[in-house]
Amino acid sequence: MISGEWDYFISHNPYFKFESEGKFDPGSGSFWHYAQAQKAITGFWITLLMAVAFFLILDYIYSRIKKRTPHEMSQFVLWLFLPLFGAYFFAHSFIWYAGMMGSHGLIRVFVVVSPVAALIAQYSLHRIMVMDVRLLNRAIKTITTAVASLIAINGAGVLSGFSGNASIPGYPGRQLWFNAIDTIKSMGYDNYVLVHQLPELNVHLDLDPFEDPQKIQESRTQYLWSLDTRAGYDWFPENTVILWDNFHARRDAPMPLDTLRSLGTYKELLHLQHETDSLYDVRVFVHKGFPRQ
Repeated sequence: MISGEWDYFISHNPYFKFESEGKFDPGSGSFWHYAQAQKAITGFWITLLMAVAFFLILDYIYSRIKKRTPHEMSQFVLWLFLPLFGAYFFAHSFIWYAGMMGSHGLIRVFVVVSPVAALIAQYSLHRIMVMDVRLLNRAIKTITTAVASLIAINGAGVLSGFSGNASIPGYPGRQLWFNAIDTIKSMGYDNYVLVHQLPELNVHLDLDPFEDPQKIQESRTQYLWSLDTRAGYDWFPENTVILWDNFHARRDAPMPLDTLRSLGTYKELLHLQHETDSLYDVRVFVHKGFPRQ
């Protein structure tokens, strides 16, 4: 109503826009990709409680068929929470399987429905806690409280700290980023503007990409999506180093390798290849006006 565009939710949908623009091939994968990634999406305990909720809802449906009194919370889970999470889950599974709409199999998209997953899990806890099993009532509450505590401890990363290993493996190409940074420093480029597409890198290097562009020399970093590719409009200073990775720079900037090379402004100095998949390769470019070319 505000924009005046009757097809707003279609024309401005990032998935549909990607499909129409065809910026790059996002690839495809198994239909069960997201099911196999549940540890990284909702974690073991939340997944278990969601599975319990499914069976509790089947029991509730049976009770409604028998004309028993509706249960308000079960109604919400049956008609809202499970359909919402389920539709989102299967839609993204199909999109990745079909290689459509720039999916790339990213699991971060599930942050959108993570509150729904939490509500479904809470529903399971609620139903378990109110079970009228007199002899086991106290035991059920104790076990449920213990399980809830384990969920909180695991979510806080405490358990993984005891083993010395991360609970969820990191991004496979992450080490190449730091190898590239080490190389940049060894070449004497560490005091100059670093352009990239990796927010995590800014955290580790204590860089602020949101400084006033007019103070770029002070902030010493910008995201690659800020590079103006029009001839004569590149506003990055001559002392600029670009760290380009084959996933984030190509997808999130988006800055295809051929586009960066075609500018004629930057010289490729380094190519770090990942041992298993070129998707994680990293390249380092330097401005041709750089004093050390």
